Amino acid sequence: IEYNRKLTEENIYMEVIATLNQKGYKNIVNEKINTTFNSSQNLAISLSKGVEKNYDIGLNFEIDRTTSKSSLYKENMINYFSCFIEPNIDLFLKGKIQIHTDCNFGLRKKNALVSKNINTVIWNAWMDKSFFANNKLQIRASVSDILNNNTGIYIDANNSFVKQGQYNLIKR
Repeated sequence: IEYNRKLTEENIYMEVIATLNQKGYKNIVNEKINTTFNSSQNLAISLSKGVEKNYDIGLNFEIDRTTSKSSLYKENMINYFSCFIEPNIDLFLKGKIQIHTDCNFGLRKKNALVSKNINTVIWNAWMDKSFFANNKLQIRASVSDILNNNTGIYIDANNSFVKQGQYNLIKR
């Protein structure tokens, strides 16, 4: 479900997105039938304000809930929340120069499988210089993860198991 509208005459916009995903599985584990039910809910709210050829400012907020139940592994029920807050700013300067910055705050609940802090703050920025009519050529300089805080961890809850993984990141 998605809803968006202009809130005020000062060009403030709001968007709300809600999603619900549910899946059921049946499989055989050690000659016993296992029924697994997975569910994820998501609510995202975005606010933005902009003045054409001057600036754009936005704030995104998202909360997710993931659950998984298994008929054979009732003691291993998965139920966790994640929250993401993402402010962003674009400035449009003279000479077809655009400066952008955004910051992604990821807040994740610790659980029995993940005992270390997996919250993240990922700050990115870039600058564009456009050339020619209709900005057909752009040169961009960008820096990702300015604070060097990306943990490289992901969690997936699915069909009677939880998968936690790490991936390597190329650091500066």
